[in-house]
Amino acid sequence: GSISPSGVVSVPQGGNQTFTITPNAGYLIANVLVNGQSVGALSSYTFSNVQANQTIHAEFTQITYTITATAGAGGSISPSGVVTVPQGGNQTFTITPQAGYLIANVLVNGQSVGALSSYTFSNVQANQTIHAEFTQITYTITATAGAGGSISPSGVVTVPQGGNQTFTITPQAGYLIANVLVNGQSVGALSSYTFSNVQANQTIHAEFTQITYTITATASSGGSISPSGVVSVPQGGNQTFTITPNAGYLIANVLVNGSSVGAVSSYTFSNVQANQTIHAEFTQITYTITATASSGGSINPSGVVSVPQGGNQTFTITPNAGYLIANVLVNGSSVGALSSYTFSNVQANQTIHAEFAQITYTITATAAAGGSISPSGVVTVPQGGNQTFTITPNAGYLIANVLVNGQSVGALSSYSFSNVQANQTIHAEFTQITYTITATSGSGGSISPSGVVTVPQGGNQTFAITPDAGYLIANVLVNGQSLGALSSYTFSN
Repeated sequence: GSISPSGVVSVPQGGNQTFTITPNAGYLIANVLVNGQSVGALSSYTFSNVQANQTIHAEFTQITYTITATAGAGGSISPSGVVTVPQGGNQTFTITPQAGYLIANVLVNGQSVGALSSYTFSNVQANQTIHAEFTQITYTITATAGAGGSISPSGVVTVPQGGNQTFTITPQAGYLIANVLVNGQSVGALSSYTFSNVQANQTIHAEFTQITYTITATASSGGSISPSGVVSVPQGGNQTFTITPNAGYLIANVLVNGSSVGAVSSYTFSNVQANQTIHAEFTQITYTITATASSGGSINPSGVVSVPQGGNQTFTITPNAGYLIANVLVNGSSVGALSSYTFSNVQANQTIHAEFAQITYTITATAAAGGSISPSGVVTVPQGGNQTFTITPNAGYLIANVLVNGQSVGALSSYSFSNVQANQTIHAEFTQITYTITATSGSGGSISPSGVVTVPQGGNQTFAITPDAGYLIANVLVNGQSLGALSSYTFSN
């Protein structure tokens, strides 16, 4: 500013002198010093009745305004704080983001002037404010997960430039982590993944697979199981199998992990926690034909023969050598002397029984008086059979002859017919065993009977000794031994 008049001003003794103090544009009178003493910020000062030399000095101060400069996190503004700017002056501010940040906005007196890196206040006529806002340079990591689990954090995750971000991959119950894809590339089945020093947008995707177990379902011939083969079942899941027999078959058994659960038509595995097996077994609906044969032949097949429902079964009846088929009984009813019989379209249990009769011949055995033949009478002998006859004389008899079919075979005590192929006869003849008693007498009498007398073995014979008239029995000699003058003598046995 200025003071007028200025410089060394001459004032007469006792005179008065007025000074005018005028600030320049943009300035204010700060102080007026008279003789070194402040008289205040006066725009005019008058010395009155001047009696000595004096001084007057005017001081000025600029008119200033403040610009308050602030910055949010992530950068700075320079100069900062409360910046004094002279009225009408200019002031430039430089906005600088920190590494990893961008200028987001600059507010001048609360109004956005944009994301400027520099701002100049021109011809400042009032207090002002300037505020710089910054935003981190961020990238997005898009985190997704397939069915069966989750990734945390998920969705579009903002990560500052150069920052790190960890993702946790968690399978649901019954699932496993199958794979983790980072920017489309597999990094393996990880439960955690960290992006370090992020400098670009990224993606992470977690894939899961159910924990599954296999149930191997098989069936024997005669039916099916559904589903069949190797069936995958999620952990804790349930799986039902249906067992269906073919026509003419029944479910025989169902084995679960090798153990029988019975002949069930359906089986459900519940809360599966391990690999399992199921196997269905079937059996034909069968009926039995009980095949029997009497002695003398055979039936083939024999015994209890199983025949599938609706099936056919032929039986062959064969007589043994020397036998004939006598009859065949099917379910107890005769179907004749058949050598073969076929059951067709069997729908129930059945029986078949073959009866045989021997081919026989007769041997007629007879014996004359004096003995016996055994066996006797009409004796039946099977064709090709053998038959022995025993010929036995009675006491006191001998076998005289044996006639076979009318021909003598001698005085045999036994005779065997071998490989009999026709009717035969056998006849035994006997003769008594006898002894002779020779009876004689001297003159003067008689013995009766006399001469050579035949007596059967074991028999008795009495002799009467009779003297003639005028004679007496003098003696009787038996086998030369005297027995006395007996009138009668009996030989016994």
